[in-house]
Amino acid sequence: MYRVSGPHYVSIYNINGSIVSLFGDIHFSKQEACSKCNNKKDCMTIIQLYDNFMKHKERADIFLEAHYYDKKSSEYRDNLKWYYSKLNKGEGWLRETVNHFKTHMYGKKHKVTNHVHIHYGDLRSHPSLEYFYWIKDVLSSNSLDNVEQSDNDVVVALLGGLKTKHHFKKIADAMVKSNDFEQEMKRVFGENAWLYADETTLTKTSGIHTKIHRVRKQILKLTPKTQKAVLNYHDQQAREILMDYHCCQYAKSRRYLFQKYAKTERFEQSEESLVVTTCIDKWLSHFMELYTLVRMLYTIETGCKNVSSFTGANHAYMLSYFFKNYLTGAEHLWEYNSEKEKTAEKRCVHIPTTIMQHLLTN
Repeated sequence: MYRVSGPHYVSIYNINGSIVSLFGDIHFSKQEACSKCNNKKDCMTIIQLYDNFMKHKERADIFLEAHYYDKKSSEYRDNLKWYYSKLNKGEGWLRETVNHFKTHMYGKKHKVTNHVHIHYGDLRSHPSLEYFYWIKDVLSSNSLDNVEQSDNDVVVALLGGLKTKHHFKKIADAMVKSNDFEQEMKRVFGENAWLYADETTLTKTSGIHTKIHRVRKQILKLTPKTQKAVLNYHDQQAREILMDYHCCQYAKSRRYLFQKYAKTERFEQSEESLVVTTCIDKWLSHFMELYTLVRMLYTIETGCKNVSSFTGANHAYMLSYFFKNYLTGAEHLWEYNSEKEKTAEKRCVHIPTTIMQHLLTN
């Protein structure tokens, strides 16, 4: 029996000979891990587990909930400096893990140790989604006096285009299904399409000249059977998000905010702003999970025998939900959920020896 300190959720699969391990964290949860584990040398952290991967794996791909950055961007260095400062202030296991491996993800050259790759998987900071973050930041800010007028104006413009919850669905479908994301955004949003698509959000396919979104590019790398599973998953999750209470109340709340603030200087926190930001957050989480998922699937299909992710617990659960319900041939080996554990050593994951052997030796 091996003991790992900290994870809130763990799910492990065998997919056609590839061992896939999903670890989930509660953000800012480091202090919540069991005290017995934190003080014992025989207890392993996620960092130590992944360090073992570095030493012993012939090949492994590890995906962390770490921000996407375009290294070709002129703002890359400034963004990276800011992100490092945020990492150093983090208290959660996830942030500490991302900080530990940051040079492998964000260095000038992508470092590889014994063929072990560390990937950043949080697409929510991608240029095509950054404006949605602005809406969240402005509407949920604890210091609204510091909000720039330009940010305020962009939020008003975005709310002017995102009139109903179905506009989010159209953006999502364009990201996932369209071979010309830019043109699809122009069709939906007209002259305001620049808010949702520009040159930095797109990539050109080889052989054809239509512009597609990064998510779609990753999906096209998969086998037709896996592509179908991913699209079925996306459609189902989109339907569930559309039925969520906050998204059902979105149009009414958005209209209230837009009419009130289109001609004023500052947003104020309100019940309507909570509804709008919660709905947006659900879509952003789906985009992040989908992007991480398709990249993991690609590494599996290209022969990697060890694939792992460390994300927020809810994200890990949704990744597991896909493998369990949509992917043919996925054998579920083991699962841990701290919410269902009633032992005194809550958040101390006792991984069976046979399962850990798969992780360390496969």
